[in-house]
Amino acid sequence: MKITSKALTDLTKDEYRACSYLNMRGNGMMLYSLMENKDNANAHAVMAWENNKLIGWALLVPHGDDSNWYSTKHQKSKSKYVTQFYVRKPRRKQGVGAALMRRVIELDATPTVIPHDPQSADFFASYPIVTEKCRRDLIQEAKQRKKRKLTAA
Repeated sequence: MKITSKALTDLTKDEYRACSYLNMRGNGMMLYSLMENKDNANAHAVMAWENNKLIGWALLVPHGDDSNWYSTKHQKSKSKYVTQFYVRKPRRKQGVGAALMRRVIELDATPTVIPHDPQSADFFASYPIVTEKCRRDLIQEAKQRKKRKLTAA
């Protein structure tokens, strides 16, 4: 697996197409954020490639640059970017997300993320992240699940 990162303005047509196509399949908000920030030199894509196929990616958009997300004062004080992730379903739980997150953390030590469900919260609970107040319960529950698993083992 190869991890690359680029400003959105530096993506090739094929890279841009791969990111947008991958997200269209998941009906994710990343597609809209990608289109809206296509010309934003401050937004970044972190991409995971295997055999020239995009298997996952993260989109980092500076707080306030993406009208799809409202960033709070707290989020802006803790992180530089609102960061969204997508990994192909067959490749989940195989280290792709972790590899993406390691590169994201190089760009933003505590990215703002948006966990959508318990599975994404389980992933994000292992990292120093910031999230919306209404989603913090998902992260706390994920941390409790993780703690229970560790004590049961």
